[in-house]
Amino acid sequence: MRSAAGFHGPGESPELLAGQAVKAWQLAYCRAPESEELATSMAFLSDQIKYLQANKNQLPSGVTEFQRAADGLLPSADDIQ
Repeated sequence: MRSAAGFHGPGESPELLAGQAVKAWQLAYCRAPESEELATSMAFLSDQIKYLQANKNQLPSGVTEFQRAADGLLPSADDIQ
């Protein structure tokens, strides 16, 4: 029998993650990303999600790996010039 702690549930769809990446670009840079920028963002999301799935202790309580990875798309105020 598997424990509830090991349950991941359905993952976010690639379309939803791509939409979040596009929205993050629009919010941060006031434009949609170029194709290469979107591909880089999606690769970042994929890498972050894999890392967070393997390192659950890096997640705040109540936050999924998908939410935490998407948070990393937006630059901090110090990054925007």
